[in-house]
Amino acid sequence: MLKKLWSDPVWSKVISGAILAALLAVAKYAFNLSLLKLILAGAAFLLILAALWYWTRLQKRWKLRAELEVSIDRDFSHVAIISLRVFNPGSKPVALAAVEFVTREHWDMPDPLRMGTTDLVVNYFARGTPYTTISDEKGSVATKALGATLEPRDSFRVSFRLVTDRAEGYGIGLFPFHLSAELLHGRPNNRLALPDFIVSLHAFTNLSMTTFDKPIFPTFKPSTIQRDANAVLSRVQQGALCAPEILAILKKTARVNL
Repeated sequence: MLKKLWSDPVWSKVISGAILAALLAVAKYAFNLSLLKLILAGAAFLLILAALWYWTRLQKRWKLRAELEVSIDRDFSHVAIISLRVFNPGSKPVALAAVEFVTREHWDMPDPLRMGTTDLVVNYFARGTPYTTISDEKGSVATKALGATLEPRDSFRVSFRLVTDRAEGYGIGLFPFHLSAELLHGRPNNRLALPDFIVSLHAFTNLSMTTFDKPIFPTFKPSTIQRDANAVLSRVQQGALCAPEILAILKKTARVNL
């Protein structure tokens, strides 16, 4: 609460004024200072506060700035493309060590009416395609090394694929992952939090598909997949990034009636 009031431009002045008045009153009582000395002491105190405020602003201005974007690979629907842009507004070079991803939640939402022939998706990447693999286990970590140095007032851009070793079913449907991310930089590694995001990941890519009628799956309950879709949508509402294509399917799935 106090931190929020201190951040407010009006209340911060009120609090500063109250602190200054209290200190001057204490000083006058303790040291029996003259009015001139009290004014000089108050001015010195204000100068110190101003210097601290300005230094805090500079520290914020010098911090790294990072933008994260998430999209879908146009050739593989369950492969995410991570695009990162970092800007160094400071006066010193900064070492960019890695991007770290953590699995927070995972859902399997396979299509119950379709089966297919599959193969590992990484076998179909072009030679040299950069990617990193994350597990569906909650709390698991995947790290993509950057190994770059960002010069002052310069920017750095990188894009790579994000895949998983999770291979439930035939990879037909939606397989959302809720991930958090941090940029590791400096020596020793400092951490810059990046936005959480939602992606659909599956280890397999579909080569061919067969569609069946509903009676083949008598135990399938639409309410289960609807519940999971709504759970994922709630993470998006809380601020997690999500590619428009996945968001559209989630909304459609939440209303599906098979």
